[in-house]
Amino acid sequence: MAVAPEDANRVPGPDAVLAAVLFAADRFLASAEPWETNIAEVLARLGTAAGVSRVYIFENHLDAHGRQCSGQRYEWVAEGITSQMDNPLLRGFDYVDVGWGRWAELLVRRDVMVGNTRDFPASERPELDAEDIKSIALVPIHVEGLWWGFIGFDECAAEREWLPNDVAALRAAADTLGAAIQRTRTERRLRAQQAQYRAVFEATGDGLVISDLDGRLVEANPAFHRMHAYSPGELAGTHPEAWTHPADLTTVTEFLSALPHTGAAIRVRHIRKDGTTFPVEVRADSVIFSGEPHTLTVVRDATDTANAMDLLQRRVAALARVASDMVVDQPLETTLRNAVATVVRASGGVAAAVHVMERDSDRLRFLATDGLPDGYEEGLRACWGLGVDSPAVSALREQRVEVIRGAPARTLARPRAKPIHRFLPHVDWDILVAVPLGAMGQMFGALHVYYLPHDEPADEELRFLVAFADQIAVAVENATLLAEGRQNAALLERQRLARELHDSVSQALFSMTLHARAAELAMEKQGIDGNGPLGRAVAQLRELTQGALAEMRALIFELRPGALAEEGLISAVRKQAAAIAAREGLPIVVVDETGERPVLDEEGEEHLYRIVLEALHNTVKHADAQRITVSVSRTESDLTVVVEDDGRGFDPAAAFPGHMGLGTMRERAARMGADLRIVSAAGAGTSVMVTAPITKQMETTSR
Repeated sequence: MAVAPEDANRVPGPDAVLAAVLFAADRFLASAEPWETNIAEVLARLGTAAGVSRVYIFENHLDAHGRQCSGQRYEWVAEGITSQMDNPLLRGFDYVDVGWGRWAELLVRRDVMVGNTRDFPASERPELDAEDIKSIALVPIHVEGLWWGFIGFDECAAEREWLPNDVAALRAAADTLGAAIQRTRTERRLRAQQAQYRAVFEATGDGLVISDLDGRLVEANPAFHRMHAYSPGELAGTHPEAWTHPADLTTVTEFLSALPHTGAAIRVRHIRKDGTTFPVEVRADSVIFSGEPHTLTVVRDATDTANAMDLLQRRVAALARVASDMVVDQPLETTLRNAVATVVRASGGVAAAVHVMERDSDRLRFLATDGLPDGYEEGLRACWGLGVDSPAVSALREQRVEVIRGAPARTLARPRAKPIHRFLPHVDWDILVAVPLGAMGQMFGALHVYYLPHDEPADEELRFLVAFADQIAVAVENATLLAEGRQNAALLERQRLARELHDSVSQALFSMTLHARAAELAMEKQGIDGNGPLGRAVAQLRELTQGALAEMRALIFELRPGALAEEGLISAVRKQAAAIAAREGLPIVVVDETGERPVLDEEGEEHLYRIVLEALHNTVKHADAQRITVSVSRTESDLTVVVEDDGRGFDPAAAFPGHMGLGTMRERAARMGADLRIVSAAGAGTSVMVTAPITKQMETTSR
């Protein structure tokens, strides 16, 4: 379509073209609009000023094969001239294919291709003749140093001589157009970059703050507002004291005044809108924003880092606590209870338990828990009495760490875990981590730590639990070795005392018994009345020496290593009962309802024996009883020993806290996994019942 500019009557020439170029510069460079918006008007001015038939713009591109091609984008034609915008050839062509390869070589070198059509090679003329072109000038357009395309001028009425001034004016037009294209391209690139920067500014997880040189907040991203609990824009115009802890404000001010920091950072506290504080890491640098110097501050929430450091410190303290407990002479139960409480504080778990088994057996030796419901520990002990079949125990046997998800549901599916079933529907935790305890390749226990459903421990946490379990294992091993050392020393001393007592005091008592009996026989031969004062004195002497001898034999039995294992629980109890009865004149009946000797492990038999002795001594000291009965019975899985008296009775609940003997009985029962029950009331006598699980087969022996 033809365009008639206001100055269409002006005489064509270089000056007129330069005037059109100035007009183009004003339209392209003074306006904020893209160059395409004003191109039609500019081409009309240039065409009229140059006095040509057509002015057009071609833009280069690469085809699918990477060849240099071009296509017409814009055109102006004078009145009566045919437009070529619909010419299919000009929509996209390869310079070489249409015979215009020479033109491309000139234009890429920034040369102008001008001339009359009849002077061109025959291969270049067909399309020119078809468009009625008598004379032509093609001026290259370069953008950012690359050949972008060209602006062309056609004369269809007559041939024309293109003077140097004409060519220079046309070059100025092409350069102006190239500058306009470059400006538009740069602006579009800047807008794209700004959009990208804005997207990053809005989407980054760190807080970003742009402040002016007076420290006033100009703009902050959503992350900064979120971490401080403010609405977007609510902090605009405020200074750092609005979100910085007062104690750290001087540090922040000095830090910002010393820009740039080249990557330096400070750790301070920020304040949320509700007044709560949290640790942050702050970095800052100088930037240009809206054409003016500003400060860009990057704020990273350091809560996770602070929590991680705190957790690390707690873990180090936990390991140190277990290590320190190893050098303190305290019961192993105390060390284990301290350990489970410590691991809960130092890990992400909500509860923990540790169990230690007897060597070469599945019988529970020690159990300590922390964070589990009331009654849960007793339930675990009962589970051990029923036998263990859990995945955690399998992990122990296979010497591996096991992370068990859905632990409560899996435990509910195991019948042998029935003693703890009632707790499981109400617990918060869902994940159980089982870590074996062992020393020198032998596993003897496990550390269990319980986690919430969505708080599964990471590898770092598992490594800490393994290290902690190793410390516990060392503590158990040290305590075991210490106990064995003390036991060996005690056994040696007891053996020495037993020998001494047998060789001296026991023989003397036996001789006294014989002499007393010989005196009674001599009195009978001499006719001295045995019921007289002398006879009664001799008889009393014989009874006393016999009682002392029985008690000495019971004492030697206790002192002699291996005596209990050799003679068995029933025989040992009978000897003690005979000694106490002889000494106190108190009838003690021992009833064996088993019919056979239960073969328990040595420690279990020792614990039962000591519990019975403690019960007998308590009765003698406190019950004022007239009769004591010791009965031993059994079922397929349990052995029960009951010590009953007809004494004055007492309140067991009130006596336990301050009575060392009863507390010792309770500890011994716990060590062997037995159930201890004391039933008594004022005036109703006392019954002490111990029910221990039988973990080995029963064998019949003669007693």
